[in-house]
Amino acid sequence: MTLMFDTSIRLEIPDFVFTEAWQQQQSIQGDRWQTYLNQICFETIQQWLTEKFGGSVRRVEPLGSSSAWEIVNGSVLAVAETRLVLISTDAIDRLEVRVPQEWIDIPNWVGDYYLAIEVDTDDQWIEAWGYTTHERLKTVGEYDSDDRSYCLSSSELITDLNVLWTMLELTSEPTRAAVPELPPLIETQAENLINRLSQAEIPRLEIPFTLWGALLANMQWRQQLGRSRQSSSQSTSAHLSRWLQNQFEAGWLAIENSLNSPALAFSLRQAETTAAVQRVKQIVLSAEVTILMLIWLESGAGDRVAVRVRVLPVVEPLLPANLTLSLLTETGEVLQSVQARQQDNSIQLRRFRCPVGTSFRLQVELEDARASVSEDFVV
Repeated sequence: MTLMFDTSIRLEIPDFVFTEAWQQQQSIQGDRWQTYLNQICFETIQQWLTEKFGGSVRRVEPLGSSSAWEIVNGSVLAVAETRLVLISTDAIDRLEVRVPQEWIDIPNWVGDYYLAIEVDTDDQWIEAWGYTTHERLKTVGEYDSDDRSYCLSSSELITDLNVLWTMLELTSEPTRAAVPELPPLIETQAENLINRLSQAEIPRLEIPFTLWGALLANMQWRQQLGRSRQSSSQSTSAHLSRWLQNQFEAGWLAIENSLNSPALAFSLRQAETTAAVQRVKQIVLSAEVTILMLIWLESGAGDRVAVRVRVLPVVEPLLPANLTLSLLTETGEVLQSVQARQQDNSIQLRRFRCPVGTSFRLQVELEDARASVSEDFVV
């Protein structure tokens, strides 16, 4: 169903898209939530555009896939020769659109029109609320070097989507700014970069953009990077001794990168700040429940490491009642556990100490084992 809100367009997420996106993202080891939002947005928009424009709608490079969405937000579809870049988010403020630099400065990624799209997974709809062109993002947008994004305020967006559909039929408006070619990589450079980035926390910020952009511009290397990161994430535990040396596995973010969670911000105000390392990871338990796992590490005497673990909600003010956080041995024996009550906004294990080389598992489980996610660690 399509609903018009002034000049924006709201689309119901088809049930099969909602279900398939949820099932497929379970196998993703990187940014699951970003992947989930992108797939929902991509599949819903593609179906709607096909109904509107027929066979002229097609998938184009870079193809929508989890290996790309895990590292860069956004997807692309073509209507005839016009490329639409879809920038999805679950943010509700609509103050601006933030487009990753890859969609602006990699020549074969560039689009004609960029759509700002809000995804509401609770009520199962997406809404395209504004759009702009590549030329406007490049010349008017503000470049943020911290996260390599071009930002355009909502006041600079065109909010009448009917204008866009008209432009797609006319295909006469100049839309793209000039983008210089990126310096080419040789194969040995690409292989070294893929190896280096296979376990990087945020690979797109790990190396200069000229190298990163040239790597992604090559479809074969991009796919190889995705496979390498997936294999690395599936086959290794998080190494806490390396965390103390500022080496982190993909998915474990610095606290400041996750402060959009009110519960996390409140938790940090209440917590001690003596920990040597603080890291947080977003964990999707079900289509309705996403949580944050927060870990503090402290170096102790005798080559031992002290660990504290807390679980908090991402969006909702409270955790689901009877959600359980458990500490297990590598053989599955439960050492301690804690369960959320009706009004808990966080739960925390008692602090524990481990000698270097110890392996353990943290498990988060919904009531009656409806969903369970485990994270493995070695000190």
